[in-house]
Amino acid sequence: MSLRYHFKKVKNKSFVSLNIYIFIFFLLAAPVIVTNFDHYLSIPTKKEQNKTIEQISTILKQTGLPYEIDVSESKKQTKEYGVRVTIVLVRILNGQFKRNEVDTLLEKLPDGDINITFYTKGRTTYIDVLIDENKSITSCFPFEICKIMEIY
Repeated sequence: MSLRYHFKKVKNKSFVSLNIYIFIFFLLAAPVIVTNFDHYLSIPTKKEQNKTIEQISTILKQTGLPYEIDVSESKKQTKEYGVRVTIVLVRILNGQFKRNEVDTLLEKLPDGDINITFYTKGRTTYIDVLIDENKSITSCFPFEICKIMEIY
């Protein structure tokens, strides 16, 4: 056996081993990579987020609803949960949120899926409302508060 033949044999074994390790790595890592990539693709664009924030800010001013938008938290939650724009509204007056406030905002909302979280002034209580493209409430959480407010 020549030295050249032996070197090719070792080189081929190393190449095969490396390919096996790479295959196993991608076999195990692929689901994680695909899941993260899918989540990244489902996040609304910054342009869409800013447009929705601006539209809701205008609605709040026009209607006089006692809420302000927590922009940084809205963007953070939109990025974290993806799929739809999340708007975090914090009540600027003491007291609980009211059903008519939710209805007033719902009437004026732009088209599209949106998640709105209403907080009381001290952020001690909240309701999370999912709204579809038809401006219909599809989900409300926590259910106990939503039931009292008759939001289903």
